[in-house]
Amino acid sequence: MKYSPEQIKELEKKQGKFYSSEELKRFSFYLTRFESAKDQRGIARKEFDDKTYEQDYKENKLAYSSYRRKKKNDNEIRVTGPTTEKKMEVVINELLSSEFATELHAYDQDDTELEELGKAMTDVVKRTNEIEQDDDLKIDILQETLGQRALFVEEVFEIKTVVDKRRIESSLLGIETLKGGYKKEEYIIRRPKKNILSGLQIYLGNINLPASKFQEQPFLLKYEKISYSEAALLYGTWKNWKYVTPGSSGGKQHFEGAFDYRFGIDIDGDEVEILHYMCFPDDEYQIMINGTMMLEPQTPLPWEKAGYNIEMIITKPMHRYFAYGSSIVAQSKTFQALDDEAIRMSIRKFKQSMEPPLLVKTDKTLSKKMFDPAAITYGVSKDHIAPVIDHNGVNANDMNFVNFINEQVKEFIGQDNGSQGIGSKGNPTATEVVQLRTQALKMLGLSVFAIMNYHKKTTFLRLFNILENMTTPVDKKYDPVTEKAIDIFNKFTLNNSELGEGKNGKKVIQFIDRDLRSEEEGMIYDFEREQENRGKHVRIQYVNVKKIRALRLVWYAVVTQKFKDSSALKQAMFNDKIVQAVNIMKVTGTPINGAKVVEDFEKLWDAKDFFQKGGPSQAQEQGGGGEMENLLSNIDDLEKEQPGQDLKPSQEQKPSVNSLLGKSK
Repeated sequence: MKYSPEQIKELEKKQGKFYSSEELKRFSFYLTRFESAKDQRGIARKEFDDKTYEQDYKENKLAYSSYRRKKKNDNEIRVTGPTTEKKMEVVINELLSSEFATELHAYDQDDTELEELGKAMTDVVKRTNEIEQDDDLKIDILQETLGQRALFVEEVFEIKTVVDKRRIESSLLGIETLKGGYKKEEYIIRRPKKNILSGLQIYLGNINLPASKFQEQPFLLKYEKISYSEAALLYGTWKNWKYVTPGSSGGKQHFEGAFDYRFGIDIDGDEVEILHYMCFPDDEYQIMINGTMMLEPQTPLPWEKAGYNIEMIITKPMHRYFAYGSSIVAQSKTFQALDDEAIRMSIRKFKQSMEPPLLVKTDKTLSKKMFDPAAITYGVSKDHIAPVIDHNGVNANDMNFVNFINEQVKEFIGQDNGSQGIGSKGNPTATEVVQLRTQALKMLGLSVFAIMNYHKKTTFLRLFNILENMTTPVDKKYDPVTEKAIDIFNKFTLNNSELGEGKNGKKVIQFIDRDLRSEEEGMIYDFEREQENRGKHVRIQYVNVKKIRALRLVWYAVVTQKFKDSSALKQAMFNDKIVQAVNIMKVTGTPINGAKVVEDFEKLWDAKDFFQKGGPSQAQEQGGGGEMENLLSNIDDLEKEQPGQDLKPSQEQKPSVNSLLGKSK
């Protein structure tokens, strides 16, 4: 839709604004693109089962919460089977039982891998996720990914002022006191953050571009509706904020209703609608609040990375010329309808047998109360009343059909023993549990791939957010060596981190804008050894952010999936590991490190100093197994005595966990 200068001038006149001729031209361009994006999504498409995207989105949301629609007539039975909701629950539970870890790899312009840098930035990304507490987003992420046509996730850098109130213990001067004996302190939070966006918030510039090419979209439009007061906190100091008025436009003020800044549902008198226009090909960004441009035309995108700060993830592509995908809810519709209809018709037939419809051969008006106990009706005989139906309710054939539908539904949902990670009887071994869970995840290939894709794409978004916003100084302090003020950069501390050589402990990653001096490296080494002697494993790593920003680095991410093991499963797998170690020792004659076995045992069972610490036995020093070999060899017998022996594989040597997972030994 093309807007004439007269229409724009009329808008200007009514709102009392002033745009230059160049601004008016760009304003018309924005509105044309807004309408184009809205019209694309407003078309009923076969990919959405002949519905619009908004209709499909809302139906999907109701479906996976087992919404019971209103009755179409008084006699209809409101039934919604658990097919869709249970399928979602099964898949979500399987995915929650897994951990997805992303490992970054950095390469310079000569394609030489900078291994330590990749590991450091992997840890920094992990730590910022922990600070953000992104585990709280897991359910929302899984529901949106599996239940809708697409998941949209946005990466931002949050800067906000936090007011902290602390109780005053004694009379202090120079501190603002509040009611109740508190003091007020303000500090600023600066941190990266993910926002899970509703699919209704994003309008694509080209709906026919596949999700794999999302970063090539000609433009994006992000929609928000917030309160006027909240918007004032964010944009109140901007030049054009004075032109923003809250609430609806009244429908006829903007281009005779062609565009009245109501992209979503109606807004009340204390709300505003915000449209974020992003165009990567033109490097342009614009914010429009209730029809008012907040930025100068052709303002560059407010981030350095190539592309958008939003990613799109789909579960199953529809075809390669369409952006949105299919979902578990969309795949459930047929089985959901069959399940609902089977239940509905069975109940209907049962009700007919209990209260059959009747034919009345009399002119008298009869009441249902005539069938009440002890009711008396005059002038009517049983010959005047005859049932319409000739069946006695639900029979065996009906139940066979219902059971057939139930079996099909169960097969679709995946609620068999394998998907639940349990055997047919008894207590499965650790190996069998891992095998069953591995088989269950194979049935969820597309869902697993979608979540791995989510972790990969959001890791890249977070990485570039960190490199842009967290590699600059955050403070200054005096350096007594150089007698100058030096810049202080961000520091990240990770507990229970892998430190190499089979050790776990605390890792500290400190950003810095220079290389360390040799004496500084020596001090760090001495400190780490001192902590080691105290029984604490600590590693300190410095990253020269000045060099990172100067290099043209190529980043690559690898996502791995592993099971989130319970304590009981870890203990069973530890037992399995010892059995394999003993077998290897018998074959090769290589002794087992008893100190390492004790360390792992005490850590796993949380039993510090369970064993007396001492030097190795004489037999171990001579290369033999000694008492350790005799002790560990007894685990073979313990393994045979475990419950669930009848469930074990029939082969003589039990397969290892690693071989079942396809990993190298």
